[in-house]
Amino acid sequence: MVELRTIGRSTGKQRSTMLNSPVHEAGRYCLDASKGGDDRHPQWYLNLLANPNVDLTVKDTTMPMRARTATPSERAELWPGIVKAYPGYAGYQRKTTREIPVVICEPRD
Repeated sequence: MVELRTIGRSTGKQRSTMLNSPVHEAGRYCLDASKGGDDRHPQWYLNLLANPNVDLTVKDTTMPMRARTATPSERAELWPGIVKAYPGYAGYQRKTTREIPVVICEPRD
């Protein structure tokens, strides 16, 4: 589990969301914007599209990160590992017509 903090795109207030990070390695964390297979993107995803500078807390350590949507090739590479870590994500993808975005969080410079 990770805590993602974004800035609300309408309010400018900090928003906090607890998420799974099914794939992570060497300071890079991947999140999926599944919203349980809903046809709409989760609010946290829309917030980071507006302001990609986020904070990620993992095991009591908070890191300033920059979030971005994975490219189609990155998503194709990451998605099998995400589904392997939690098979329910495959069901979420079947439930919706939108492609569930994969978000890559990397350390901010």
